[in-house]
Amino acid sequence: MAPPASSVSAPPSTPPPVPAEPAPRTTLAPPTLAPSATTRPVTPTTAAPTPAAPTSRAAAVSLPPNLCAATDRAQDTADAFMGSLSAGQVAEASKCVAPGAVPAELVASLAGQQRQTAGYAPVGGGEGPVFTYRGDGRTVLVTVSRLADGATWVTGLVVR
Repeated sequence: MAPPASSVSAPPSTPPPVPAEPAPRTTLAPPTLAPSATTRPVTPTTAAPTPAAPTSRAAAVSLPPNLCAATDRAQDTADAFMGSLSAGQVAEASKCVAPGAVPAELVASLAGQQRQTAGYAPVGGGEGPVFTYRGDGRTVLVTVSRLADGATWVTGLVVR
């Protein structure tokens, strides 16, 4: 009698097959859609509109010859004068002074030097005609007057 089949196993007659190398992968292009009744062509957007050329209104603008000529307020004239001196701009500050009213040497002595500023700051406020500034260890009193030409000019300067 033969033993039951589950308990007896016969040796294999051939070795098991070796798995083959995997095939190289291919990349597929994305599918293209055929135009249909519901698709619309895409129109590229255009660049931002080009700004219009400047108008001639800019040519009508004129600049004053100096900072002080741009104002008709005494406080603004004094501030422009002292601001110019703080920045070391003696020539600009001198344009604020009425002709012959203040010695040029006195104006120049208040100018900030290169690489430093005098830094004059207004003290108080008011309508003038005398405006006070402090800075660089000094107090400066600036007198501003409206002259016959209608402009406001520095007409006096006291340094303490």
